Amino acid sequence: MSRRNRSDGKTAQHQQMKKEFDLIVIGTGAAGSNAAQECRKAGWEVAIIDSRPFGGTCALRGCDPKKVLVGAAELISWHNRMHGKGLTGSAEIDWTSLMRFKRTFTEPVPENKEKNYTKVVAGEPPARQAIAAMRASLEAARRPKP
Repeated sequence: MSRRNRSDGKTAQHQQMKKEFDLIVIGTGAAGSNAAQECRKAGWEVAIIDSRPFGGTCALRGCDPKKVLVGAAELISWHNRMHGKGLTGSAEIDWTSLMRFKRTFTEPVPENKEKNYTKVVAGEPPARQAIAAMRASLEAARRPKP
C-alpha cells in the first residue's frame, strides 16, 4: 500500500513507476504482441498497454469466436438445404452449449497473453495516463504543420 504524500493526490508508488521505454505498444492483439515480442528479443525496453483484457479483438471478440458461431449457423443452413436429399431428422443450435464451447478457447487467452509481460492492470492510473499521452502524441503528429 502506498501513502499519499503530495498535494496533487499522486502516490509515492506512482512517482516510482516512471520508466523510459524504447517502444510502447497500444493493444495486445496479434500485431501488437508480435511487435512487442520481437523488440524485446532485440533487447528493447517494451511496454504493452491494453484497456481491455489481453488478447485483442480477433482472439476474444472477433475472428475466432465468429468462426464457431458462423460455423454452427452454416451447418444448420446446409442441413436445411439437404433435408430430404439424403439427410433426415432435425438440426438446431443449443446456444447455451455453443457459447460455453466458445468460451473454452476465448477465456484462457488474456491470462496466457499476460504471462509474457509484467502485469499492468488495465484502467489503473498509470495505464490510463500512458494511453492518454500516446493518443495526444498521435493526434499532435497528425495535425498539419503550419
